[in-house]
Formats: sequence, C-alpha cells, structure tokens
Amino acid sequence: MGPITFLQHLCAAFEKPYVALLGGREPVSWVQYPLQTTLHTMGKLSCCRTKACWRSRVVRLNDGGEQDSSLCEQPVTTFARPVGRCMAIIKPVEAIRAIEACYEGGAMGDVEDGFI
Repeated sequence: MGPITFLQHLCAAFEKPYVALLGGREPVSWVQYPLQTTLHTMGKLSCCRTKACWRSRVVRLNDGGEQDSSLCEQPVTTFARPVGRCMAIIKPVEAIRAIEACYEGGAMGDVEDGFI
C-alpha cells in the first residue's frame, strides 16, 4: 500500500497486488492496474470534480521553487504533515478493507483463513 510511486508500478510489472492512495491529483485512468485497488476521491470535491487538479504542493515551502505557485485549494493542516483534503477523506478503514480484500480474493496467494 502506498502512493502513486515507483513501487506501485513495480508491483504492476511483477503482477503483485497494491493498494494505491490517489486522492484527486492525478487521473485514475493513468495509474490504475488490473491487480491493484486505487482509492481515490475524483469527483468528490470541487477542486477535482471533473478532472485531476495537478497541484504541485499542499502548502508553500518558500524554497524558491515554482511549485509554490501551484498549491492545493483545500489543504488540511491538522495532521503531522499537511495533506490535501482529497487524501484526508480517504479513511483508514477503507485502506484496511482494500488490503483485506486482496487476501479474501486470493490475490495474495495461499494464506490460511485468507488473512496473515
């Protein structure tokens, strides 16, 4: 489980299950693979209702990078690190359920009783 990253693409290449946390930054169709579950919030917020937002950062870092001009419209700053609201509304129970489904559906191979 993790974000859209090299590990996700590596899992796809080796036909391993992966739970991808997407939010609303990238289009789902760009990152979805057959053996993977993608938890996204496309269509749920005004900033990603009809298309991905493609914002570079959640908050300004003041490091001189041009990414400081492409900020999240709905930052959530109540966590240890700021995140976009699109990520914050993906609940842990959803991620847990997606991981359990990999075991229940057999994608994780033979595991006694379907769980670790």
